[in-house]
Amino acid sequence: MNAAKLYRKSFRLVLSSSCIHTTTIGSSWLCSQLMIASKKSINEGFYEHLKAAIQVNKERRKFYAQQSNGKSRSLSNRLILSERLLLPVAKMMERQAFIFNTQGIPIIQADFISMHDIKDASTPPAYQNIASPPIWKELKSLLKDYKKSCKKSLVQDDLKTMGDASFHLLQTLEKLEQTHQCHFAMTKHLIESIAYQVLRGIQYAQLSNNATLSLSKKMIRLHLMGISSLLISFDKKAQKLHQEGIGIIVNDVPEIKF
Repeated sequence: MNAAKLYRKSFRLVLSSSCIHTTTIGSSWLCSQLMIASKKSINEGFYEHLKAAIQVNKERRKFYAQQSNGKSRSLSNRLILSERLLLPVAKMMERQAFIFNTQGIPIIQADFISMHDIKDASTPPAYQNIASPPIWKELKSLLKDYKKSCKKSLVQDDLKTMGDASFHLLQTLEKLEQTHQCHFAMTKHLIESIAYQVLRGIQYAQLSNNATLSLSKKMIRLHLMGISSLLISFDKKAQKLHQEGIGIIVNDVPEIKF
């Protein structure tokens, strides 16, 4: 089952719990669902996740550079820099989450998938084509519309609509990849991450009687800021390396198991 379908299944399960209020029984049920989700993959905190991602990219930078005669080094450096810039933000958000963590709600502290199970750096990418200009134009339009829709949903505290939008965009991205045999690895990873934050945000809001909603929205807004020309540039550079059988980014992000 692909990521979009898995997300849809998890999303419907969470929404079906909307009738379960934060009574003792309801809280226990939601906590059990969070535990089940955590068992699907090892989760970690925001700061820890960034540090691990930086370490992975630093360790693999030399390998990819050797494979590409140095052509991958600038992409590796830009990925590392973008992650380093987020470290102070991660620390700040973890401090804001601490009060909820002490109440048994693992917001921010368990909302990122561990880097432990990423693919080996030598794994060749499944797709090795380069997207044509019309495909990039279509992707930019899709991302622009999605970002606009998500911002509107955040203003209205409507995570359900954002979840639906995320599902549809993931479906479209997967179809684009399959049809054109090229990876949009960083874009797909970011949208999956947003979808995951939305899913967890709904669960936390139910557990906390909406007290966590503001922090969840901050995290989602931070992710939405990643939808930019920089995101597109990462995938464009990566596709040129994928054409040479080098799986940069594809191999370096964890699978999000919804």
